[in-house]
Amino acid sequence: MARKNIKPIYSNTYKHKRKINWKKWLWILLIIVVIGSGITGWHLWHVHQAQTLRQYPIRGISVSQQDGFVDFEGVKKAGMSFAYLRTTSGTTYFDDNFSANYDRIQGADLKIGVYLMFSFSKSAKDQAKYFEEKVATKLVIYRLQFKWRTMVTTQIIPLTKLNREKSCRS
Repeated sequence: MARKNIKPIYSNTYKHKRKINWKKWLWILLIIVVIGSGITGWHLWHVHQAQTLRQYPIRGISVSQQDGFVDFEGVKKAGMSFAYLRTTSGTTYFDDNFSANYDRIQGADLKIGVYLMFSFSKSAKDQAKYFEEKVATKLVIYRLQFKWRTMVTTQIIPLTKLNREKSCRS
């Protein structure tokens, strides 16, 4: 007996068309584009940074209490040639790490500079005097001058010439 041509009950019983989930592939493509853009942006930023740094062959750092412990030998190996140490701010703040940083930087063969943060709430003379009291015992300072500019005039305050023979390296 011959088989009759049997038709399936449902129209898609023998037809297995694969539906392409285009939303899923769109998300995957979007993620790939975002990652690729991030990597490209990171690379371009590093190239830009390297080009910018090549314009400035003499480099240095500024160190304050907020930086914590600083390895000055590592700083020297990183290509820095000087360091500025924060000392005072106004007439009340003295950087707790200044003395330790100053002592440690001596062996690193870095040029040293110190600075104070000017405060508009105190007079410049008082701040200069406070800076001198706190820092002059550490440094050999031959001439110290503070200069600032206001909207009206430029004023220069020369401080006394300090002849301190005491060196921190002794």
